[in-house]
Amino acid sequence: MAFDLFVNKATFSWRTTLSQMIALSTTEVELMAALASYCEIVWACKLALELGLSQLKPTDVYEDNTGCIALANNKSIRFLT
Repeated sequence: MAFDLFVNKATFSWRTTLSQMIALSTTEVELMAALASYCEIVWACKLALELGLSQLKPTDVYEDNTGCIALANNKSIRFLT
């Protein structure tokens, strides 16, 4: 599982780890990495607010796995409560 978080084209945070769970497909692995990156984005946004910085536009998230993109865009599936 790996992801990079950029702020103004500079790497702000990154993570590369072996997964603690067993995945049955690449889509499942990509989905786990995407969810971990979303948690990191939320943390970074909260940190920015505490530092008095405001976010002017939404955060762009890039994914190359079509199955993961389809699952992420499926409105009937709830990943986080």
